[in-house]
Amino acid sequence: MFKFLQFWLTVMVLVLLSAPPARAQFLQNLHLNGSGDLSAGYSASFGDQSSGHELDLGGDAAINGYYYTPAFASFNILPYYNQSRANSNFQSIGDSSGVSSSASFFTGSHFPGSIGFSKTYNSTGTYGEVGTPNFTTHGDGTGYSIGWSALLPNLPPLTVSYTASSGSSDIYGSSAHSSSTGHTWNVRSSYVLAGFKLNAFFTEGGTHGDVPSFLSGEANQISDSSGHTEGINVSHRLPVQGFFAASYMRSSYSSSELGTTGSENTVDTISANASFRPMPRLTITTNTSYSDNLSGSLNEQIISSGGTPVNTNLGSTSRSFTVNGGIGYAISTNMGAQANVSRQVQYYAGTSYAATFMSGTIYYNRKLWDMFTFSVSGLDEATDAGNGGLGMQGNINFSKRFKGWDTDATVSYAQDVQTLLITYTTSYVNYNGHVRRRLTRRLSVNGGFGGSHSGFTQQAGTTNRSESVFGSVGYGTYNFTGNYTTSSGISVLTANGLSTGGLTPVISPLDQIVYNGTGYSVSASASPIRKLTLSATYANTRSSTIASSVSSLNLTTSFNSQLQYRVRRMGFMAGFTRFSQGISAGGAPAAAISSYYVGINRWINFF
Repeated sequence: MFKFLQFWLTVMVLVLLSAPPARAQFLQNLHLNGSGDLSAGYSASFGDQSSGHELDLGGDAAINGYYYTPAFASFNILPYYNQSRANSNFQSIGDSSGVSSSASFFTGSHFPGSIGFSKTYNSTGTYGEVGTPNFTTHGDGTGYSIGWSALLPNLPPLTVSYTASSGSSDIYGSSAHSSSTGHTWNVRSSYVLAGFKLNAFFTEGGTHGDVPSFLSGEANQISDSSGHTEGINVSHRLPVQGFFAASYMRSSYSSSELGTTGSENTVDTISANASFRPMPRLTITTNTSYSDNLSGSLNEQIISSGGTPVNTNLGSTSRSFTVNGGIGYAISTNMGAQANVSRQVQYYAGTSYAATFMSGTIYYNRKLWDMFTFSVSGLDEATDAGNGGLGMQGNINFSKRFKGWDTDATVSYAQDVQTLLITYTTSYVNYNGHVRRRLTRRLSVNGGFGGSHSGFTQQAGTTNRSESVFGSVGYGTYNFTGNYTTSSGISVLTANGLSTGGLTPVISPLDQIVYNGTGYSVSASASPIRKLTLSATYANTRSSTIASSVSSLNLTTSFNSQLQYRVRRMGFMAGFTRFSQGISAGGAPAAAISSYYVGINRWINFF
C-alpha cells in the first residue's frame, strides 16, 4: 500500500511541476495544518531473542486540511515512525511505525463519502485471557474503509460502506502464530410512507483466522466463516399514545475448521411489538417473536462474541415461538410496579417444550434513608409438566457521604433466570464498591472492589467468577496505585482470545477451555519539579488453561520506568523496560527482553 501511495504521490508531483498555472491554482485551493515531534536518541536492548544498540531517529505528525472548502474535501493523516518504544509515550515493547488516515468528500451534498486507511508495523498488541491482563503479542496490521451515500430529494436515502482488515502476530514466549482477515459490506436505506417509517438493511461479511495451538490443543487450527443478513423494519404511531413496530430478518452463515466438514445455517426471525399509554401513569406493552431455527440462534450468540459456530446438538429441526404481555404503573415519581407474563413454545432434539413465565417487579428510584435505591422481581415458571419453580432478580444501589468519605456500592442478583432454552436457567451475582476522600488539601485516597459469579443452574462446574480490588494514594504531584484481580471458570476460544460472552448451555465440553488466572500491578508517578515527570509500573500475571487435549501454565511480568522533561518545544526522555513471558505449552522458551533509551525530541509546526 505504501508503494501504491508513493507512486500516486510521485505522479501528482510531476503533474504539478509540469503545469505551473495548474500548480499555482492547486496550491491556492489547498489548506494545510501540520505539526509533530522529531526525536533522536540512543537505545540498547538485550534478551533471549535479540541484542544490540543503535542511534534512533523517529517522529510523529498530525496533518489535516481541506481542498477548496471543508465541505468539498477534507482529510486527516497521522503518520509515525520508530515511535512505539516502551519507554516513550506509546508504551510498547518494540519500535513501531505506521499511519492512520481518513478523508471526507462532498459533505453536505447529495453524495457524501469517506475513505480511511491504516497500517502498522511491529506493533505491540494483546491476545485475550479472561479477567486478567492479556498475553502480549507483536505483529503487523492493515485496515481499509470506504463509505458513500446517495441522498436525493423525494427518494429513499441509500448508504453503502465497506471495511476490510488483516493482521498477523506472534505471542512472546510461544512459537504460536495467529493471523486473521475479515471484511464487511453494509447497505442501509430508510423511508417514510404514509406515516410508516421503513428501514431496510443488508450486511455481508467473512473472516479467516488461525488461533494459537497451546490454547486449542490442535496445531494450526484454522477457521473460516462467512454470512449475510438482510431485513426490514416498519414502525408507526398508534392511538392512545401508542407505538407499533415489526421486523423480519434472515441470517445465513457458513463456517468450517481445518479437519471438519463445516456447517451452514439459515435463521428466519419475525418479531412485532406494541405499546400503549391510556393513562399518564399506566403503560401496556406486548410483543411476539418467532424463529424457525433455534439452533442457529444459539450459534449467532456465539458468533456475536467472536467465536466459531459449534454443533449445538439440538437436531436438524428446531424452532421457537414467544409471546409476552406486560403492564406498568407509576405509583409516584420515584416508585412503580410492573407485571409481565410470557408464553414460550420450543421444539428441539425431537421434543416439544412449553412454559409460562410470570414476573412482578417493584422499583424505587428515590433514595431510601438517603442511601438506597432498589428494584426487585419475583419470577414463576410453569411448564406443561407442572410448576417449574421460583426465581428472582434484584438490584440495590447505595451511595452516601460519611464525614467526608464518599462511598457507593451496587449489588445485582439473579436466581433461576431463563436462558434462550426453556430447559435451562442461569444465576449470577455482581457487586462492586468504591470509597474516596480528600484528607487534606494535597492528600487524597481512593479504593474499591468488584466481583461476579455466574453459571448455568442445571450444569455443575459451569461457574465463572472474578474478583478485583484496587487502591490509590495521591499527595500533590505524587501518586501511587495498585490493583489485584483473580478469575476462573470456562470459556470459548475466539479469534481475539478466550471469552465467556459466547457461552451457551449446549456447548460441548470438547469446545470449552477452563481458565484460571491472577494478576497484580503497582505503579508510581511524580512531578517533583515543574515540567519533570517520573513514572514506574510493575505488573505480574499468572494463569493456566486446560483444553480437551492440552494444558498450559503461563507467566508474564513487566517493569517500565520513564523520565520526561520539557523546556519550551524541546523535550528530554529516558526510560528502561524489562519484559518476560513464558508459556509452558507454547513450544518455545520464555521470552525476556530488556531495553533502555535516552533521547531528545522537538515539537515542530510544519505549516
